[in-house]
Amino acid sequence: MADSGFGVSISFSSTFCAAITNVEWSGISRKAIDTTHSATSGGSKTFIPSDIEDYGELKVDLLFNPNDAPPITGAAETVTVTFPMPAGGMSAATWAASGFLTDFQVGVPIDDVMTATATIKFSGIVTFTDST
Repeated sequence: MADSGFGVSISFSSTFCAAITNVEWSGISRKAIDTTHSATSGGSKTFIPSDIEDYGELKVDLLFNPNDAPPITGAAETVTVTFPMPAGGMSAATWAASGFLTDFQVGVPIDDVMTATATIKFSGIVTFTDST
């Protein structure tokens, strides 16, 4: 069942928060390790999956408030993404991990709202909590 993204929130243990307009997650990836060697049959490359995952990064578009400084110079901290409660759900799903800002860009148009785009790099495993 598809649900609306309205109400998604992201919190930092440093208490930085913002009004979010869009969230994009680059996804989980892991390398394919080439195991091809001189005796590999069939003339095709062979691979095994890496044991190390990269949980990617979040790109977050938000309304910019110049009075709320982003933790761009801070150390890694707990970043929690709370998704909107699904229809019929008892609680909202969350994803939490250690993460830090790698980029924070601000847009200040003359006749529109100020916006910013933040990039958060995850470090380590993301803990997924399902909605129930």
